[in-house]
Amino acid sequence: MIYTILLLTVLSIFMLVRNYRNRYSWLFVLMITGMSLSFLGMILNVAKLGNYQYPSHALYALDYRIYLYLSHWKINYYDTVRLQLVGIAVYLVGLPLFALEFIRRRNKGRAGQWLRAGLLALPPIGYVWFYEPETRYSFYIWLASGNGGGTLRLALQAADALHIAWILLYLFWPVWLLFSYYRHSRISFKRKQIFSLVISLLIMNGLFIAIFILGPYNQLYLYSDAARLLQFPSREAPGFYYRLLPLVMLLAVQVTAVTLILFKGIDATTIFKIRSINRNVGGLNHNLKGVFHSFKNTMFTVKILAEQAEHAYGTEDGLKAIRRLQQISEASLSQSAKVIDAIKEINVRPSRCRIVNVVEDALGKLNVGEAIRIDKRYAKFGVSSYIDSYHMTEAVANLLNNAVEAIQAARREEGEIRIEIDAEGDWATIAVTDNGTGIEKKARKQIFNAFYTTKSKHENWGIGLSYVNRIVKAHLGFITVTSEKGKYTTFRILLPVDGEGSTSLNGGYTGWGGSRHD
Repeated sequence: MIYTILLLTVLSIFMLVRNYRNRYSWLFVLMITGMSLSFLGMILNVAKLGNYQYPSHALYALDYRIYLYLSHWKINYYDTVRLQLVGIAVYLVGLPLFALEFIRRRNKGRAGQWLRAGLLALPPIGYVWFYEPETRYSFYIWLASGNGGGTLRLALQAADALHIAWILLYLFWPVWLLFSYYRHSRISFKRKQIFSLVISLLIMNGLFIAIFILGPYNQLYLYSDAARLLQFPSREAPGFYYRLLPLVMLLAVQVTAVTLILFKGIDATTIFKIRSINRNVGGLNHNLKGVFHSFKNTMFTVKILAEQAEHAYGTEDGLKAIRRLQQISEASLSQSAKVIDAIKEINVRPSRCRIVNVVEDALGKLNVGEAIRIDKRYAKFGVSSYIDSYHMTEAVANLLNNAVEAIQAARREEGEIRIEIDAEGDWATIAVTDNGTGIEKKARKQIFNAFYTTKSKHENWGIGLSYVNRIVKAHLGFITVTSEKGKYTTFRILLPVDGEGSTSLNGGYTGWGGSRHD
C-alpha cells in the first residue's frame, strides 16, 4: 500500500505538469489526493498500533524502511482516523465534480459551478464531523451515562443508513451520468473515452466500497452499545487489504489517467488555448517551409546530376531512363515551388471562425462533375472554433479532393460525398464520407504518415493527409478514419469549440439538403 501511495503521488504530479491546463486533470488529481490520504490514514493507523510482518522477499525492504519512518511520525491515533475521513470526503467530492465537469455544456456560468461544488461538499463535510473521534467519544459518554441510550442507538443506526445511502449515490451517480452520456454520444472518439472512464471508475468505486464501507476500515456505528462505540477499524485486517486491493485501484487510476492524457480535454481558459494554437500553427508553418525547401534542394541536385549523366552516356536505354528522371525531378520542382510560394503567402492568424464557413470555402475549391452528389448535413450550423481559416480550409479541401479521386478510381455511376457538421460538449466535428474505393486496414494505420500514399509516387507525394493531420493536431484536435474496402471512407475531424455556448446553436439538421456541386 505504501508503494501505491507513492505511485499515486507521482502520478498526480505528472498529471499536473503534463496537463496543467486541462480542467479535468485538476479534478482527477483531487480524487487521487483523497484516495492517497485515505490509504495514508490506514497505513499510519497500522504503524501506530500494529506489528509489521516482515516478508522475506527483497522487494519489501524499502516498504519496511518506510514503515519504520512512518511509525516515528508525531501523529496520534485519532489524527490517523481524521486523515482517513478527510481523504474519503475529498474523494467523494472530487468524483461527482469530475463527472459533471466532463459532461457539462460550455455555456454554464462559473458562479453556478461554485454553488454546485459547495452543495456537493456539504454531505462529505457532515460525514467527517459525524464520524470524527471527538464526536464518537461524545456519543460514547452519552450512551455510557444511560440517558436515552435506546433512542441514541436507533439514531446512530439511522445515521449509518443515511450516510451509506448518500455515499453510494456519490459513487454511482457520476458513473451513471457518464454512461448516459456514452449512450447518447454520436462521436466515436468520445464514446471510447467515456467507456474507458466508466469501467475505471466502476473498479475504483467497487474497491472503495470493499475497503471503506464493507471492510474493516469503515467508520460506521454498526455497533452502538457503549462498549463498542469507541472500537475503531481493526488492525488485524487480511493482508490483501494492504496489497492486492490498492494495487488494483492503482491500475484503475492509471487507466483513467492515460485516457485523459491520450484523448485530452479542453484548456482551462481561452487564453491558454489561443496561445497553444498560435504556437502550434506557427511552428507548423515554419516546419512545412523547411520540409519543402529541403525537398526542393534535393530535386534540384537530382536534376543537375541527371543532366550531367545524359551528356556522359550515350546508350539508348540510358538516355530514356535519364530523361524520365529529368521529367520526374522537373515535375517535383514545379510542385514544390508552388507549395513554397503558397506557404510564403500565409499569414498565421487563428481567430474565431464558424465551421460551416470553412467547409463552404473548401467546397468552393472543389471541381467535380455531374456524376458526384454533394450531401450536406449541418446539424450545428452556428458552431465555431478558434482556428486558422486558411490552413483548416486547405485541410478540408484536401479531404474533399481525396474523396473525389476515390470515387473516380472506383468508377461509380453515382458518386456521393457526404459532409457533416456537428457538435457535442467541447467538440465540433467535420465528417467527410465518400462511396469510393475505400482504404485497406493495413493502409489506414499508415495513411497519416508523411510521404505514404496508395497512389502513384510520380503523381502524389503522400504529403496531403500528413498535412491534414498536422493541421488538426496543431489546433488541439483529432482526426480519425473509418473505411471498408470497396464501399466507403469517412474522415472525421474533431476540433475544440470556442468559448461560450456555441454548441447550443441551431440544433437539428438545417435545410442544407443534398445537392449536386458543380
